[in-house]
Amino acid sequence: MAIIEAISSKANLKTIINYVTQDKKTNANLITGKDCLAESSLEEMLYTKELYNKNNGRQYIHIIQSFDPKDNLSADQVHNTGIRLAKKFNGYQVLVATHIDKKHLHNHLVVNSVSFENGYKIQMSKKKLQDLKDYSDKLCLEIGTSVIPKKENTQYIKRNEYRVAEQGKSWKFKLMNAIDLSLAESNTKEEFIKNMNKLGYQVNWTDTRKYITYTTPEGYKCRDNKLYDEKYSKGAMENEFRRIEKEQSNNTRKSSSSINSKDGLLSNRARDNQGFISNGTSNSRRYNNYEKESTRYTGKVIKGQYSNERGNEKIGRGKVERSILQLETRIERNERGTEKQDFQNKMENRFNNILGGIIAISNMVSNSQINHRPKRKIRRYKTLSKQAMKEYAMKKANSSGFDWFEDEEEM
Repeated sequence: MAIIEAISSKANLKTIINYVTQDKKTNANLITGKDCLAESSLEEMLYTKELYNKNNGRQYIHIIQSFDPKDNLSADQVHNTGIRLAKKFNGYQVLVATHIDKKHLHNHLVVNSVSFENGYKIQMSKKKLQDLKDYSDKLCLEIGTSVIPKKENTQYIKRNEYRVAEQGKSWKFKLMNAIDLSLAESNTKEEFIKNMNKLGYQVNWTDTRKYITYTTPEGYKCRDNKLYDEKYSKGAMENEFRRIEKEQSNNTRKSSSSINSKDGLLSNRARDNQGFISNGTSNSRRYNNYEKESTRYTGKVIKGQYSNERGNEKIGRGKVERSILQLETRIERNERGTEKQDFQNKMENRFNNILGGIIAISNMVSNSQINHRPKRKIRRYKTLSKQAMKEYAMKKANSSGFDWFEDEEEM
């Protein structure tokens, strides 16, 4: 990967050319001029300025193109890439020098500020610098090296900061790591600020400010728009917290709806059980039908609830749900049996009490009638005359078909 940086310097043109062409930093094979000779680049650039009478103001543009040591590029590859990058400055003289005195190879491009074609001075805006960086990334991809991932509205990492980050000493990269850790453990803005405070960072996040300002434990201050990635911006983080809140509310509604549906099923069972007990044993067939319908209904619930699941997860959850429903059914049956037995015992006791009351009242009424009933006069006969006894015997004989007189004559 290559990092592009425009260097601002107060040195004059001669000083900067002498610096980039030092023998201890490069060699003659790694110094090339575009639209000028490398040996006479200073004289040719000064002549262009004299030609158009533009010796004042900015004298040159200094660009550094640095490569990652992990890319394992040769000095010639790096130098050729610098020459191709210099062609982006059409109409301007450029001196390209590749330095090999560091672990990371890098190109120095010294661009004359005055065009040799029309005398116009170069204007290096942010947009043109960004175009130059994009073109450098394109050249890196062509030679098989990686590029720095870049999202929209983000900044490129500066060369010096990238070197410090490689050594693990960049406070800004430590800040970004702390933000990533706090975001992973936070669901709201308040939780994020608390987690950052635990790591030693102060966060100034208010609705009235456009940016979030962080203060590091070392005392450095940094806004969110200086962190090279759009995900650290205030708007992106607020959107992330809103997404988390919406996701949690949806999960809460799903769980509450499942609980309500289960409560409704249990309440229906309770009503059926109550009707079964109140109607006595005559509803046994209805109870059996209810058991069949309930089993079929719960089977549909399980099938519908987990029809979209795949593989063993669907089977395992289905078994767990069936086991839970079977256990609930057994508990409900035991409760129904206990309630039925208690009801029968209660009804028997109530019936016995009522029957005992009825018997007691009947005894009281009968005793009262017997005690207050007028006594009949019973006619007692001490003895019967012979004639009366004979008449009585004749009546008995006639009524029973017994020949009373023959027996009497024989006697």
